[in-house]
Amino acid sequence: MSFAIRVTDDRTAKHFERGVRLASKGQYREALKCFEKVLSIAPGRLDALNCRADCLALLGRHEQAIASYDRLLVVRPDDLRARCNRASALKSVGRLGEAVAEYDTVLDVAPLDVDALFNRGNAYIDLGRPKDAIRDLRHAFSLRPNDTSIHTSLIFALNFDLGATPESLQTERARWAPHLMPSASTNHLNEPSPERKLRIGYVSSHFRHQAATYAFGGVIVHHDPEQFEIVCYSDTAEEDDLSAHLRNAAHKWRRTIDLSDGRLVELVRKDQIDILVDLVGHMKGNRLRVFALKPAPIQVTAWGEPTGTGLKAIDYLFGSGFAPVVRDLTCRSQLAPCSEGSAA
Repeated sequence: MSFAIRVTDDRTAKHFERGVRLASKGQYREALKCFEKVLSIAPGRLDALNCRADCLALLGRHEQAIASYDRLLVVRPDDLRARCNRASALKSVGRLGEAVAEYDTVLDVAPLDVDALFNRGNAYIDLGRPKDAIRDLRHAFSLRPNDTSIHTSLIFALNFDLGATPESLQTERARWAPHLMPSASTNHLNEPSPERKLRIGYVSSHFRHQAATYAFGGVIVHHDPEQFEIVCYSDTAEEDDLSAHLRNAAHKWRRTIDLSDGRLVELVRKDQIDILVDLVGHMKGNRLRVFALKPAPIQVTAWGEPTGTGLKAIDYLFGSGFAPVVRDLTCRSQLAPCSEGSAA
């Protein structure tokens, strides 16, 4: 989303321009106040209405964002960017069929709109339509071949392709990994003492009620506190009671959603994590760029990617030999490690 200045009313110009400046710095709550002030004076200012909707969406207030986009599109039905943003808000609240219909409308007019193709592809993943997802994501990637976000979504979608082979999946990962252009560090300051507890860090945007959490949550809850110190790096946008349950089991809980990849790397190194575990793989919200920079001496991807991430900087892939039944995170998973680096 981009915030552009278009001054049309001297009475509101100051508030509007300040809102744009705040939004450009990521200060969406304060920016929202400015745009609402503009609309209280000039309810018909569509640029302020659009910026208000964008701020609401970025703050996770998706239903309110949808209502604002609706007001805008009544007056400006051909605004494809607003329609695309409305579709994204619909997707965020689980109204996937409506989201796809909106992306269809955009793509009927602009069939080469990469963002609409990318977002519709991701919506198809959530709808359980991998063929449609792969088609859209391949098309988007062909139009923007250096976009690692599109490529990583395609890699994730290919996990559900019945025609894919382990070799084809690894080939796609091998094409993706070099584009991260990492400068991996091998200089770690961890104390090499066999007497101290091992520090294990878990990185995820899924520390909440979500399917993935029921694969790894029991392992976090059941670590032996006499042997391990657990640090969770949470990129979870909306934490809930399950987040609190996991937080209570960890020694440290870091809210990292607002941290850049570089700052997260610095934090992991400062915490002197011995084993850093990726719990997202190529799903949305991953931090694979952090892992590419090797902030911990041993790195693992677990339960997210059945055939690994493709990163040489990740040393092991953990998987389960069976599908465990997890009730209230009280069941221990049985894990079988294998080297990811040798498989990639």
